[in-house]
Order: sequence, then C-alpha cells, then structure tokens
Amino acid sequence: MASDDPLPPESGYESSQLLAAQTELLAGRYEPAEEIGAGGMGVVRRARDTLFDRDVAVKLLEPEVPADAPAAVRFRVEAAITGHLPHPGIPPAYEVGTLPNGQPFLAMKLVKGDTLRELLQQRQSPTDGLGRFIAIFEQVCHAVGYAHAQVVVHCDLKPSKVMVGAHGEVQVMD
Repeated sequence: MASDDPLPPESGYESSQLLAAQTELLAGRYEPAEEIGAGGMGVVRRARDTLFDRDVAVKLLEPEVPADAPAAVRFRVEAAITGHLPHPGIPPAYEVGTLPNGQPFLAMKLVKGDTLRELLQQRQSPTDGLGRFIAIFEQVCHAVGYAHAQVVVHCDLKPSKVMVGAHGEVQVMD
C-alpha cells in the first residue's frame, strides 16, 4: 500500500465500508445545477465538477429505477461503451459511478449549443443554411462510422441526439 493511501489496513475499515466511504466522497464531487435534458428513464443535469472546476453534464437514471433493474444494467453498459469511443464527434465520458442511493451516473463533457433538431426548426425554409447542415451531417456520419467500426450501433439516432456547439463542433449523444 502506498504511503499516501487514506486508510491503512490498521484503520479497521472493511472493504465494503471503504467502498461506501469512497462512493459518498465521489457523490460530493459534483454540484448539480439545472436539468438540461430528459428521456424515458433518466435526466441530464448540468453540474460543476469541483475537482477540475469545470461544468459537466451528468446523466442519471430516475431515482425510482432499482439499481438491479434492466434499465440500470443497460445504463452502466452504455456508459462503459461511451468511455471506449474516443472520437471528436462523441462526447468523452469523464466518470461513471454510483450515488450513495445506488443510482448510477455518468459524468461527461458538457456541450454548449443547440440540438440539430432546434437548428432545423429555426430555418425559414428547407434550403436555408444547406451547406452548414450538410457539414453537420458529414460530422455525424464520421462519428457514427467510427462507432460502427468499434462494433457499436446507435439505436436511437435522431436530430435531438445531435448537439452542435457554439464553435460548430458536432457531438452525437447517447
């Protein structure tokens, strides 16, 4: 054990107690702010990562979803998959974990901008900004193509799952 380990073996902590203490400590790392999105069984909240002093997006399942429910298992699998897809068009996962109540969470890059759905709705006509939308589509294709090369298929790709950042960066969500 390294000399900077917080709890030496003689401290009397059992491994389950240590895990609980670490989980509680981890949950205090993020200061939640407003909800920025919601889906069928979960929410995405803006949060402040106090360790790195940055804003992040934290995806959570609804609290009423049991930790051993198929949705919770699927959430954890999807979080792990996201962590293995390093691509400029896929938001990086910073951390996956479990809150003290057993609720899984995923902390990831916060993309500031609009969804492709919102941008499409703002057009006056279907040809407005056509070049821009073709460039966005091309970036989506690169991200999805990369995922496919990693044997990952996005099963719910739609304009509301594509974020376009303030500087034109395109991120495929979920």
